[in-house]
Amino acid sequence: MRPPRVQFITKILNFHTNINRHGDVGLDSIHYNWSLALTISKVLISIQSLLTNPYCDVRMEPTIGRLYRNNKIELHACGLGSMRGITLSC
Repeated sequence: MRPPRVQFITKILNFHTNINRHGDVGLDSIHYNWSLALTISKVLISIQSLLTNPYCDVRMEPTIGRLYRNNKIELHACGLGSMRGITLSC
């Protein structure tokens, strides 16, 4: 059995260091350590944890990861701009 495909389609959530611009989630338990013991509820809990506490050592979006670590004010401004369809120099 293959791991589930997890992807966000809402643009609001696509501005995250562990979610790429296509909405794919960078979660090692899905991509590299998949086991049948991992239920959908465990996958969802892992995603919820990742959204709350981004993992910046391995980033799908390096620019966003750097902003998260170094300049959260600019990160939030860029995130709001991307939600509104405004292109900022992020």
